[in-house]
Amino acid sequence: MLDYILLFESARRQSRRQSTPTPRQLPTPMNPVEALLNPNGPLNEEVARRLWKARKSKPLWAKRLQEAQSVQTLEGLLHAEAGDYLCRGVNGELWPQKAVKLLEKYLPTESFDNGWQCFNPKPDSEGVEATQVDHAFRIQAHWGILNGKAGDYVVRSRTDSTDVWIVDKAIFEATYQRESA
Repeated sequence: MLDYILLFESARRQSRRQSTPTPRQLPTPMNPVEALLNPNGPLNEEVARRLWKARKSKPLWAKRLQEAQSVQTLEGLLHAEAGDYLCRGVNGELWPQKAVKLLEKYLPTESFDNGWQCFNPKPDSEGVEATQVDHAFRIQAHWGILNGKAGDYVVRSRTDSTDVWIVDKAIFEATYQRESA
């Protein structure tokens, strides 16, 4: 797939330089961002068979929202309801999360900073399954369409195979640990 993307990018660049590229120079047009990895809910088989177990290893900061709002995340614009939490990760990235989901995976601490509360990963939580994707991609999460870059990770709940999301490469590698088999 990576070879195909590189060929596509090379041909796309060349087509900008020439006014009438020949069919040999351009592969069939395809935008890899349009490749939805879970078109019918579950992840496609190619992605699902590459998943491995991981566990969150770093805390996050969160604050409960008093009113509904839109949140610009790394993966796109998402909507949060009053009562949801706005979470802030290690690089200052923001995302909304339902209170039930946050408290399933994290323990609140007594540490506060300007209205943000620190939450530590629960040591006995189920963890997740993850794999790195080598091309731009999209997934349909319960809360909307998310866009991933080449190198980002698809992450899936171990307790709900339809609960999938994207984590930026640098953030994943700083906040998750791969579990031994």
